[in-house]
Amino acid sequence: MIVNDSGEIVDKRQLLSGGLNVSKKSRTIEEERRLREEGEAREYLERKRKEEAERRMEAERKRKAREEQLMRMAANLEQQAQERVMEEKKRKLQEEEELKQKLARKNDESAVMDARARYLARKAAAMESKKSSTGKSEDAS
Repeated sequence: MIVNDSGEIVDKRQLLSGGLNVSKKSRTIEEERRLREEGEAREYLERKRKEEAERRMEAERKRKAREEQLMRMAANLEQQAQERVMEEKKRKLQEEEELKQKLARKNDESAVMDARARYLARKAAAMESKKSSTGKSEDAS
């Protein structure tokens, strides 16, 4: 039995019947366990989501690094190809220049005239020697 301040006997049911002093239901052990497991499950899912996001970011970073490496390699190969083409052009120009210089020395106007003069001199000398050898043989007969 409970007595109030006025000295009246109060029943517990009376205190709770008017909506006053309504106490919260205490959670049962099962409810506590269920809530803890739900929290752990949420934490686990959040951790997994973060790990997956990190894996995706790492994969993306690696993909970008591979792309950049391939682009550098392609640029390097292209530069080497251009250098080879330039070297080939320089070599051809040098060969053409050397050929022009050789031909220019051989086909110089004065060189041609000198060669012709030597040829005519040899031809005249050959005819002289032929005439002199044929003339001597006629004198001998």
